[in-house]
Amino acid sequence: MKEITVVGGPASLNLAKRIAKKLNLPYKSFSLKIFPDGESKVRLEEVPNTKGVILVQSTYPPVDRHWMQLFFMLSFLTEKAYDIILVVPYFGYSRQDKEFLKGEAISLKVIADLLSNFWIKEMITLDFHNPKALSYFKFPAYNLSTVPLLAEYAKKNFQLIDSLCVSPDLGGSSRVKEFSKILEIPYLSLEKSRDKITGEISLKDAEIQVSNKTIFIVDDIISTGKSIVKATKFLKERGASKVYALISHIISSNALKIIKESDIDELIGTNTIPNRISKVDVSEIVSSYIEKKW
Repeated sequence: MKEITVVGGPASLNLAKRIAKKLNLPYKSFSLKIFPDGESKVRLEEVPNTKGVILVQSTYPPVDRHWMQLFFMLSFLTEKAYDIILVVPYFGYSRQDKEFLKGEAISLKVIADLLSNFWIKEMITLDFHNPKALSYFKFPAYNLSTVPLLAEYAKKNFQLIDSLCVSPDLGGSSRVKEFSKILEIPYLSLEKSRDKITGEISLKDAEIQVSNKTIFIVDDIISTGKSIVKATKFLKERGASKVYALISHIISSNALKIIKESDIDELIGTNTIPNRISKVDVSEIVSSYIEKKW
């Protein structure tokens, strides 16, 4: 591990510092200048004298800007012939992994093709929306789950008696099963449908037993906040006493406002995206993986 420097991108400076500290590695960072026309310029203030680098850059909104910054950083590091371990805590465009409607570009495939131009030895991401879609990448790409960290947070901070963990849709069944197994509490998945054109969400009115229970909603991404608010209302109307939401990636400040005004008792997120509810630190699982692998 002595021949590696952790390099923080502008979107993930704090997380990169935490990873460097846990790995006991030197830390450098790219500075950022935004020009009046919106263009980004990145500059590595101090060039590492190690053979390899761990580059950390999340690609949350503004997604395009953070991706362009990442491409610039990767280009510089590739030209300097560093071995690059890329850490993308939140991977923007991961949800457009196929042609949902005729005529759509597969955005994830485009990003994967662009990344193949750089000298990336391996990429690490967290709670990638569909891990099977990592097959688009032409280099090793590994997905880490934040569920154990979220479950540990729930164990330390909440009463688990008469509790139930819930996925807001069937697509999150494996995630909620993992959470349930760690905490040894029951789980269920709601049946959600979304209009592919309008984005309107509806929940199937199933007979579920949640009266007087503490509910832990577990999900990978909050974008608009509408799904989580609708699920909370659905559960509270059926007698749930408390609803806590534990989410891997919370990508919209507008969503935080919507959720604050809803019936959700508390929202907990990770620091893959820095914001005021980033209460769960993912640096431990990232550094542990890197330490074992490298």
